[in-house]
Amino acid sequence: TEFITRFLWRLTVLFGIGFIHHLHYRGDILTIFSVIGIFLLLFNQFSDRFLLIFALFFAFNIPSLIFNVGKEISEPPRTQQREGRPPESDDYMKNELEYYEIAKNGTYTQILTANANSLFSKYEFQISSGRVFMTLGMFLLGLFVGRKKYFENLLENLPFFKKIFKYSGFSLLFLYVLAIILLIIFHFSQNLPPPALFPIFSFFFDVSCLITAFTYVSGFVILFQKPKFETFFMNFYWVGRMGLTTYVTQSFVAFFIFFGVGLGLLDEIGAAFCALMGILLFVLQIIFAKFWFKYFRYGLLEWLWRSLTYFSVQPLKK
Repeated sequence: TEFITRFLWRLTVLFGIGFIHHLHYRGDILTIFSVIGIFLLLFNQFSDRFLLIFALFFAFNIPSLIFNVGKEISEPPRTQQREGRPPESDDYMKNELEYYEIAKNGTYTQILTANANSLFSKYEFQISSGRVFMTLGMFLLGLFVGRKKYFENLLENLPFFKKIFKYSGFSLLFLYVLAIILLIIFHFSQNLPPPALFPIFSFFFDVSCLITAFTYVSGFVILFQKPKFETFFMNFYWVGRMGLTTYVTQSFVAFFIFFGVGLGLLDEIGAAFCALMGILLFVLQIIFAKFWFKYFRYGLLEWLWRSLTYFSVQPLKK
């Protein structure tokens, strides 16, 4: 009972921080992660073999594949029309234009209300697209890797990471080449793919996302073994220790810069300038994090999270 109570309280704390963040930035992911985290307690009771099976089952988004294939089989055949747009596309554009007006010219209360109303649709999208399953699968893979201590015994497992990088890299290249070939075929044929193929195309996209993650992780592990890259990557160590604070801070800075209640620069500056501002902000955060951890144990939000979790003010200063 005590364990369940503490867990539900921790869930409430993380979801609460995420919801406050969502009210200002509706692309927030904490409200998703906090709910998915519940299932880690369940799967943590399984053996390594079953844990890996379930991890890959969800990471490859097999539930969505089964649902989409079943939907195509159960529904009557239909043709794909190039002309015109589906009604839901017009509804989507209407909703986006309404939100744009609120972000650009709305009051602070209107922005919070609009973002709060989008929470349900965000969960709906996570389920319909299968992203929630893929995220759970990645969480479970992280749990499996943690059990096996692949990162703790890095030098011993370096050949394994090299194999992952090799095979995932070639697989990713194959999928990209296949996608380009299919695009060329359907472009010159002046026809869209048959709707029956959409579940397969969607599955290939999900696979490419997972393989991309494997390529990134294994690639960084390999590069980290080289002194020059290790020195460079260590610049991200301190800002990584306050990842929650960094993530939320970026949103609130951007909220002030782009929304009408702040500087109102939404749609006033180009994408290239926005990218430069993002890079500059992250560099400043890296510098700040190095300075911060000279005097403090945790990032500010990390400290708040721990204090709320344990019902007592945790030591912040070193």
